[in-house]
Amino acid sequence: MSHGTNGTSSQENSGEIHYWKPGPVVTSALLFLALGFILVLYLQYNPMLLNLSSLGRNTAEPIETEAIISPDEMQSKEDLLNKQAAELNDKETALELQQAQLDSTLTEIAQRENAMNAVGMVRKSIMADLKNELAGLDIVLDIDSVSGHIRFGDAVFFKVNESVISATGDSYIKSFVPVYFSVLLSEKYKPYVKEIIIEGHADDGGAFQHNLDLSQNRAAKVAKLIVDTGFLKLPDGFNAESLITISGRSFNAPYIVDGVMDKDKSRRVEFLFRLQGEDELTQIQDVQP
Repeated sequence: MSHGTNGTSSQENSGEIHYWKPGPVVTSALLFLALGFILVLYLQYNPMLLNLSSLGRNTAEPIETEAIISPDEMQSKEDLLNKQAAELNDKETALELQQAQLDSTLTEIAQRENAMNAVGMVRKSIMADLKNELAGLDIVLDIDSVSGHIRFGDAVFFKVNESVISATGDSYIKSFVPVYFSVLLSEKYKPYVKEIIIEGHADDGGAFQHNLDLSQNRAAKVAKLIVDTGFLKLPDGFNAESLITISGRSFNAPYIVDGVMDKDKSRRVEFLFRLQGEDELTQIQDVQP
């Protein structure tokens, strides 16, 4: 008995105070409880914060609302769109028409250019063959490669104020005409030849009308000589008389030598030709800018 009493007194006398210490299981349970409490608070107060935030933003910014369009306004806008669509369609149609007209014009221009080139090539070929064939004649000829005019360079065909062909002129024409017509009326070129022109000329002595009549008569005399010789009747039966045209120029195209009119040589005739379609092409060229 005295032993027990001594033990108790010993602990009290030592002055030590012992506290309760929770074990690991109790500590974990308390931690989970604390986390649960925090989670409950978060879930409870966070929506309110979000709502307050949204409320503050909505009060600071204007609320967007969709405009309400009446049926009349809707119909008016639809009518406007239809009108604009119709105008656009009209413009597209007009553009298509203009494009078609442009294409047609370009095609026509291309065809004319091709025709002009073809006629030009035929004329160039005829002039080359004429030069080659006429070179064998013992006659001095002035040949314009561009216009096709051919005149006799050293012969006096007519006396002053006369339309009777001189002996020299008669000889020259009878030598020249068969070669000239053999080229123009060959199978190669006959389909292209529209007319063969005999052009009469005069010097400047006298009035214009007098010399116009005189030059016309000179061309007519040469044409009659050619017809009378029979050169215009071809072996295939074609009569080239239908191609002959005469023209009087009075003194409008004198024969110039060293800048001065040669009166004797101005009393003359010249030969030239025109091709099928050439006049039309010349008119087109004249009206083009």
